[in-house]
Amino acid sequence: MFSNRRARRERERQQDLSERIRSAEAGVRVAAAAEIVKVRDQQWALRELAQVVDREPSPATFAYTAGYFCDALCRDRAVRVRVEQMFARHDDDPAALARPGPR
Repeated sequence: MFSNRRARRERERQQDLSERIRSAEAGVRVAAAAEIVKVRDQQWALRELAQVVDREPSPATFAYTAGYFCDALCRDRAVRVRVEQMFARHDDDPAALARPGPR
């Protein structure tokens, strides 16, 4: 019973954060991103923050949301190691990190 209630509250919280992260107001988006980092469902948090970083129109707000995305990445050791390796492979050519690779 308690686990069902807790799961329902978590889903409602995620729904609220999903709505707030898409707000027209930059301050609301940044505050929501700060809360998303703390959500237990890390996969959901990373998806939401990746979408925010991808579509953030304001350079100033982008810096905050990208920082929260990085914080969420670093929560999981395996993910952090993979990302570090990915960046290390492109140390001599950072722009290659953003270029599409062969498919």
